[in-house]
Amino acid sequence: MAARFWDRMATTYETDNAYVAGQDLMEEMRSAAARALPDGDVVELGCGTGWFTRAYAPRCRSVVAVDASPAMLKEAERTLGVHPHVSLRLADARETGLPAASADAVLIANVLDIVREPGAIVAEAARLLRPGGVLLIANFATEGMTVRQRAIGAYRLLRRWRLMSGGRQGRFLTLAALLALVRAAGFPTPEGHVLRGRSVNAVQVRAVKPSTVGP
Repeated sequence: MAARFWDRMATTYETDNAYVAGQDLMEEMRSAAARALPDGDVVELGCGTGWFTRAYAPRCRSVVAVDASPAMLKEAERTLGVHPHVSLRLADARETGLPAASADAVLIANVLDIVREPGAIVAEAARLLRPGGVLLIANFATEGMTVRQRAIGAYRLLRRWRLMSGGRQGRFLTLAALLALVRAAGFPTPEGHVLRGRSVNAVQVRAVKPSTVGP
């Protein structure tokens, strides 16, 4: 989706997500991601307002938080406070311009279901990671959702997202689809699990970059 759409949503993004997914699930996703990330050099692709960044950044050696929306980065700057080792970067998550093999971990949170080329973002993560580095994906998902959850989730999505995006809303990805994206980027043994919420569910996928990525 265009950066200008996310610019319009920057000040309400966190409350919108909490409405659609539930505050409990948002907190669980963030806590689980923070626990799974190493303490070294971390790049976050699609950081938005810094919701996930705030949970892990204080203990990391360095953090580069990337987003294509200037307004989202402005909101992230406001909510993160001052951390000399954290930098915010305006860039496309598919082509960040950051050096290859410069990160111990790359986080992609609630991004892959709202872009047209999710595989390109995962490929950029693979490029950025050092051998042995960790790719971590946290995303809303349809995995394991009940009929009731699907009805509630669809209603809340339509009410909060579709009308503002002119019908260009994203679509939740399954765990299987996310694992396939990660394998296609050269991570042979990704692992994933489901986080259950009240209106929607989420998944977390973790993979380690091998010594050589690719065929």
